[in-house]
Amino acid sequence: MKRLNLMTRICLLFIVFLISSCAANIEQTSQRHIDAAMEQKIVFQKVTDIELASGYARFIPKGSTWKRIGKIIEGDIYRPIDTVFTIEGKHDHEAYIVIDKAELQGFYLPVQQTFSPVHKKITLLFK
Repeated sequence: MKRLNLMTRICLLFIVFLISSCAANIEQTSQRHIDAAMEQKIVFQKVTDIELASGYARFIPKGSTWKRIGKIIEGDIYRPIDTVFTIEGKHDHEAYIVIDKAELQGFYLPVQQTFSPVHKKITLLFK
């Protein structure tokens, strides 16, 4: 059997490195969504930048309107009106924001019915 030359070995190591450095999965815990009895809407007063643990970033646009649709242990769940909000890791996930005491706690992923926490709480400015 023929030995691989140095350049081939380096290329193979580089390919292994690229494959192993792909985006991480989104951290998730299973949650049961409780329907909201009270319908409430909030409107964001400024652009809110969010850095995800996966290394990606998202933002909530100024003037965007979100409707309260329920509650989980971590806080109230709000879904965006007239748009789709996603978070990204290894895959894109539709996400609703979870707020407790005007702080972003994380995201409720409706398809998976899971909660994905933020690692740094963000105080939100909305009315």
